[in-house]
Amino acid sequence: MDISHIINASGIENPQAALYIDYSDGLCLTYYGNYFSTQDPNEQAYHLYTIVKGNSAIIDKDGFGLIKYHEFDVYLFYDPKLNKLLAVYK
Repeated sequence: MDISHIINASGIENPQAALYIDYSDGLCLTYYGNYFSTQDPNEQAYHLYTIVKGNSAIIDKDGFGLIKYHEFDVYLFYDPKLNKLLAVYK
């Protein structure tokens, strides 16, 4: 899995923040108590972002997902033009 860089990762205090992640294979976003990481098929985890509470979802190149929170939703989808995973907090 290629997670080469993060273009923008704003604080969770900004509900309109967007997080872009490069990836090539299926991507698992796992949310823990105070952060989330990505996890590839080899079980390698990458710490990326601080967050309060959450869940997890499997996203692939042709799919999209929705992660529900108490106060807001996180919409996840893949942009084939940018070859990015886009997570939008609303």
